[in-house]
Amino acid sequence: VVFDGSGSMSQSFGRHPHGFYAMIEALRDWFKTLPLTKEPAATSATQASGVRIGLVQFSAPNKALATPPGTGTGGRFSGSIAELNVDLDWHETNYAMQQTYISEALNYAGLMFQSAAASGRARILLILTDGKIHDASQLSAARAVLDGQGVQTFGVVLRRFSQHTQTDIDAEQVLSTIVSEPREDHYMNIPLDDFSGSVLKDFCNPNSKFGKIILAYQGDSLNTGAGHVPCGSFREAAVCWKDGLCRWNDEQVSCEWSTCHKHCNMDICVSNSDEQGKKCAWTNGQCERVVECKATTENECRAQECYWDTMAVPVCIGMPCTATSEDGCVADPHGCEWDDVDAICREKKCNDESQMPCDAKQTCKWDLEIDQCVEKPCIYTSQVECEKHSFSCKWEGNACTVTNGCVVHTNEKRCSTDPTGDCEWKTAHSPAHCGVKACRKYGTEGDCEATDKGAQDGCAWDSGKMKCDEGVTLCKGETDPCLCGKTPGCTWDAKTTKCEASMYANCPAVDLVVVVDGSLSMGERFGRHPHGFFAVTEMVLDASKALPLTGEAAGVASDASLSSGFRVGVVQFSAQGEAMKAPKGTGTEGRLSGVLAEIDTDVHWHEGEFTSHATDASYLTQAMEMAAKMFESSPADRKKVLIVVADGEIPDAEAPSMVTVSGFLEQQRVQVFSVHVRKYSVSSPQDEADRAKMEAFATSPSSSHTVDVTMAELEGVFENLCNENSTFGYFLSKHGESVHKSSCSEWAMPAGCETDSMCMWSMVKESCAASPCRQHCAQAACEADIPNMCGWDGASCSRKVCTYPQENTCNAVQGCRWSTGVTGVEECKP
Repeated sequence: VVFDGSGSMSQSFGRHPHGFYAMIEALRDWFKTLPLTKEPAATSATQASGVRIGLVQFSAPNKALATPPGTGTGGRFSGSIAELNVDLDWHETNYAMQQTYISEALNYAGLMFQSAAASGRARILLILTDGKIHDASQLSAARAVLDGQGVQTFGVVLRRFSQHTQTDIDAEQVLSTIVSEPREDHYMNIPLDDFSGSVLKDFCNPNSKFGKIILAYQGDSLNTGAGHVPCGSFREAAVCWKDGLCRWNDEQVSCEWSTCHKHCNMDICVSNSDEQGKKCAWTNGQCERVVECKATTENECRAQECYWDTMAVPVCIGMPCTATSEDGCVADPHGCEWDDVDAICREKKCNDESQMPCDAKQTCKWDLEIDQCVEKPCIYTSQVECEKHSFSCKWEGNACTVTNGCVVHTNEKRCSTDPTGDCEWKTAHSPAHCGVKACRKYGTEGDCEATDKGAQDGCAWDSGKMKCDEGVTLCKGETDPCLCGKTPGCTWDAKTTKCEASMYANCPAVDLVVVVDGSLSMGERFGRHPHGFFAVTEMVLDASKALPLTGEAAGVASDASLSSGFRVGVVQFSAQGEAMKAPKGTGTEGRLSGVLAEIDTDVHWHEGEFTSHATDASYLTQAMEMAAKMFESSPADRKKVLIVVADGEIPDAEAPSMVTVSGFLEQQRVQVFSVHVRKYSVSSPQDEADRAKMEAFATSPSSSHTVDVTMAELEGVFENLCNENSTFGYFLSKHGESVHKSSCSEWAMPAGCETDSMCMWSMVKESCAASPCRQHCAQAACEADIPNMCGWDGASCSRKVCTYPQENTCNAVQGCRWSTGVTGVEECKP
């Protein structure tokens, strides 16, 4: 550990009055938890496992500070906690308090590694500093020595404040030139308050930023010497398979104990195999699965028919893209995709990480919007392969070509913004693709609205565009109550005299802020969505198109307009202190708005900012503060709803700053809902852990305000916001008022169907269907059809609920009962 002894370290750091002493004491606490070798300082290690530590302080030019001979470790590696404590005491007493020059300290560290060489031991150098290193340009010789000895160099900038300052940004830029490659994986910039939790305690955690590299670097075994690392902590199949005690479960997308581990007798062990038929072996007093890919060089690895993985530290692993399930394939980080036509996991043909090599391939192109190399559509060279993918390709003129113009769009944003308005993202197949909207297949008004064709698919004719479209998308444009009622998925609101999407008919007046995770992991594949962030933002936009918006622009809403309808705001979060909302002159300008055009502009602004601002962190506090600011203009009688959508751990979920802002939101009567969105169809152990942590800032009862969903299920979260039977809708819907489903077929039982005046239960089909009364838009025709069933309410025709004239018939229908009214007349009632 090479640490900063400059004068600036004597300042207060967060809650620590003296940075240097806080750093030293954090190291002291860490050493107590490490599996030290217990050997005193010596020139070489005699044990194959365990940890030894060396300490070097840097500050003044051309000078390194280490304990002298006869004191503690004597400036050498030691596995003795007593010697290391003496070293720490000595450094506290001999705190340099000068400048920030590191070259001599790195030279000293190089000599320590050279004199303490031990085969099979990982060599790790950890640099700790708070400011800009002045001699970074003079470190080439020292770096060459360290690199030549196979030393992995990590760096940590310890900053004083939770937010970034120019001082720590400058320090980070310099430190990033000193650490090992890939540099972005070998350094952190964190508050000193987080040093113990984010760096030291996770040093050998295979799922942490540094731990993943350190444990892979150890070679054949992932045993740290302090007891076996739990199999469930390995998130990647390749890392899991490297451990003989573990196995990867494709179906559960998790690492589990190998069945070899259950054998406690050597003879029984060696005569058995694991679930995949891999032989068990007795190793170090326990039964393990034989690890086949154990080579330490690339040539040896290939000779074993294994894969030489260079994603982090080079390591030999089993062949990638061999998963037997779609989830397992998505979980493989080596550029794999599931082909559901052939039901195989295959390597993506376009895996390049930069534009030039990508565009150089005839079958690939660089998608600028999602910063990914993607495969051009329909590049199959044989008729058989082309016709296998007939849902998007066709064989024509001795070549494979797209079936329609939508297929050329390779991401959800471009698909949804196609100028024809004909496209939507299709997830029925994997890989997913952009295709023509389902209702567009009905080319005439007659087919579109026929009960046995378009109508049963929820379609309606758009007389403006002269196209068949999903009925729910046409609600807002309908001004006639009866025509509104005839349109699938629409309901007329007599109070607001507007046509609304039926799924939102039970919503109160709502101010909604959606806070979206903009970290790098959200740019990865989620199930059949190639880019998680774009999938979320497009769903937010689709929901906004259907929501009954107030129609008032940001900042100019009147009291009358706020008595009903939705206003929407969007915030993005990632790096600490860098939450984002739309700036002045753009869309809503970071405010609540009831105008779709403003919300649309906001969403696309956030999509444009994702690539340039995404980091591997997900700090939420500032985004929550921005949301609280938006709610300051909300009238007391409007529901205030905040939905956080994230895919991973939120480091500040339980931080004091989060507790403060959560309390403020509670005072504003804001209901906070947490949505953990996952990549797989099943919840992995990590998904469960992340979801549990997201409960920390959700409204009480937190478990009822938090869900774990796939990206495909996220759409249902927005669609069911006001469905009292959904997790979130229970808290938002107008309980006790008339409930209409977006489609009558959604009523699974007669009781519910019978109480919906727009629907009618079919005894023959045993299902709920649209009431025939809805087709009438004139009072005379309505009242003449099926006597005593249809009724005119002054604006539209609907079925009279529970109007059966006979007691037996009434009581036979679930949801109705024969009773005596207040006038003493017996009648059928709901």
